[in-house]
Amino acid sequence: MAATATFNEKVVSVTFSDRFKSHYNHIWLRDNCHCKQCYHDVTKQRLLDTFKIPTDIQPSSVEVDHVSSFLKVVWNNDEHLSTFSLSWLKANAYNPLPPGNEDEDDDVDYGSYSPWNKKGLRYFTPEVEYDDVISTTDGVKDWVNKTSAYGFCFVQNVPVDPIKTKELIERITFIKPTHYGGFWDFTADMSKNDTAYSNIEIPLHTDGTYWSEAPGYQSFHLLKHNGTGGTTSLSDGFNVAYTLKLLNPKYFELLSTVPVDFHCAGEEDVFIQPVVSRPIIIVDEQNKDKVVQIRWNNSDRSVLKIPKSFYQMNSTAMNVDFVETFYKAISAFRELLHDDEQEMFYQLRPGQLLLFDNWRVLHSRTSFTGERRMCGAYYSKDDFISRYKTLNNKREDLVAEL
Repeated sequence: MAATATFNEKVVSVTFSDRFKSHYNHIWLRDNCHCKQCYHDVTKQRLLDTFKIPTDIQPSSVEVDHVSSFLKVVWNNDEHLSTFSLSWLKANAYNPLPPGNEDEDDDVDYGSYSPWNKKGLRYFTPEVEYDDVISTTDGVKDWVNKTSAYGFCFVQNVPVDPIKTKELIERITFIKPTHYGGFWDFTADMSKNDTAYSNIEIPLHTDGTYWSEAPGYQSFHLLKHNGTGGTTSLSDGFNVAYTLKLLNPKYFELLSTVPVDFHCAGEEDVFIQPVVSRPIIIVDEQNKDKVVQIRWNNSDRSVLKIPKSFYQMNSTAMNVDFVETFYKAISAFRELLHDDEQEMFYQLRPGQLLLFDNWRVLHSRTSFTGERRMCGAYYSKDDFISRYKTLNNKREDLVAEL
């Protein structure tokens, strides 16, 4: 059947060729007009002043052009013509959602998520070759896609040189600067008052729990080590969080709802805590079953304070139980992170760069002896996802759904 459109005083109703029908508020349609007068075709930014649209705006006419597959709407206040492709309307339908999209949320959906443990990675390690990445876009795409799927990926045969390493890292996207700098090249000299700049053991953690936005991705390249120790371990925090939910839903709920503070206060002129405290396990606000970030660093965890929303006035026993349950929950979470079937161990070596998702994969380092020189950098989550999307999709397809 051919697509049709009708309207009343509130909505335009479109019935698509597959008989799916959705309704669109008049002001929503007018606000999303992409004509040259209302939308900048180069910058992809709205030119229309949304707040000058009459709240009671209505069409004077609607029509489906079956040749171009566009909906044409003429507005009653100024006879302005807005056109919308039927494919765009269906992709952005909201009342109701298109079939199959009822449970979808696309805030962080990009790529395939492949949970892992030691058994799953026994005969496979996500890796790419330096020459492929540095010289071809397909090599960058392979690197980005493997990192997206598994949460980490090695680049093999990297020149043991910080300049070449920085060039490699920048093949994906921009380096995220912090108070540690942009690209780091450091040894255990305590040039920064942080245990990362020491030779002591560092337990499994994610970086930047004390920032309002933790770095999305992190890279390490070991340039030199003339001693012993310094083994790196990785653990899939998403897999662990879902396992915790299956084994103890109460602990999962606690760790995904109770805000926890972290801090960075080692430097004389630095005192960082997040503007807004957030839980250790962060779930999608539209889909509470979906984990989107792990924030865990016991070394940087601040004093536990019972949030007002959880505090039981005049109930000492309940407040005591809350604190005890919290510590039981983080202990259970930590135990799963370090489970023999979950934690993977790698001895980094010169010429091998490790890139990992800092929102998903926790990392650790055993203590070490001797001189150990490391370099690396952070990416923001948004910049990495942008690169993923542009490598795996045609730009016109991405822009078409804006």
